[in-house]
Amino acid sequence: MEQVPEGSNLPLMDYLPPLREFVARSGADATTLLFFSRTGQLVNSLDLSGLGIGIAAIAFFNPGDPSGGNLLISSGPFAHQLLVVDLNGTVIQQFDYRAALGVVAIQDLAAITTGPQAARL
Repeated sequence: MEQVPEGSNLPLMDYLPPLREFVARSGADATTLLFFSRTGQLVNSLDLSGLGIGIAAIAFFNPGDPSGGNLLISSGPFAHQLLVVDLNGTVIQQFDYRAALGVVAIQDLAAITTGPQAARL
């Protein structure tokens, strides 16, 4: 049966189609991403505590990246950071979303997958 773990306190989650896995953030740890198989097994984790932010939202895009894809990650409303991170945890791009976009807080993210704006940053 394919399912993600129930009752695991995972407030943020996205699906990574090329890997057939889910990426999530635990409610208990706002700095680590957890990767789950479609059967609910924890297969990997990625500690992003070195970035100095809490993860407030995540979205997968760019499956053609050599690492397997990129994640767009937003920080909480105090740091105002948007980051593009590969699946190895390497920061590719980072900027202050409040200064650049005038956005006070980001609550959710999603990738644009079709049309002229698809996965552009």
